[in-house]
Amino acid sequence: MLVHAGIVDQNIQWLGTPVAAMAAVILVSTWRAVPFGAITVLAGLTAVPTDVVDAARIDGAGWWLASYA
Repeated sequence: MLVHAGIVDQNIQWLGTPVAAMAAVILVSTWRAVPFGAITVLAGLTAVPTDVVDAARIDGAGWWLASYA
């Protein structure tokens, strides 16, 4: 796909060398883990009780905390 899109000139052997294989494994692992982590963080932020958010607003919390209320 990368050759047809014109991004690279020749095929890449992703598992041909140890460095390329490690890079491919890291890329795939990151591709799988980031969405799960984002959903977990979002679930945690939405579970914060509103009285805690109100107390944080009174104490002068930044805009990022106030936007999750």
